[in-house]
Amino acid sequence: MTNASSAYLGIIIGAIIGGLISWLIYNRQKYTADKQDNTLESIKKLNEFQDKTLESIKGIDENHDKLLKRLDDSDKRHDKMLNSIVDIGERIEYLVERQDELHNSLRSSGAILDPTSQKRNDKSEDS
Repeated sequence: MTNASSAYLGIIIGAIIGGLISWLIYNRQKYTADKQDNTLESIKKLNEFQDKTLESIKGIDENHDKLLKRLDDSDKRHDKMLNSIVDIGERIEYLVERQDELHNSLRSSGAILDPTSQKRNDKSEDS
């Protein structure tokens, strides 16, 4: 083989080896790029799902706040009602005490006869 043919053969073999290496690098980069695209798409879907979930949680939180406000309002109305009932009970107790005092004062003044003494008088008259 002559020097020129050896040089051509070396150039051809170098081009084949260079082409093979270039193809391997291209193929590996394409594979990596496809994997990255799939990963980015998965991340995008996860972000969309996260946004939907956060919106859902926000709605639940708003409903929870409304429910807590309603419960607080109900508790305040319940306290007012309970205080009114206690006040009415105290008024009734005061009126009963006043009635007992009035009744006792009338009984002690003789304006009202004691029902037990009247029964005794009725029995003694029957005898």
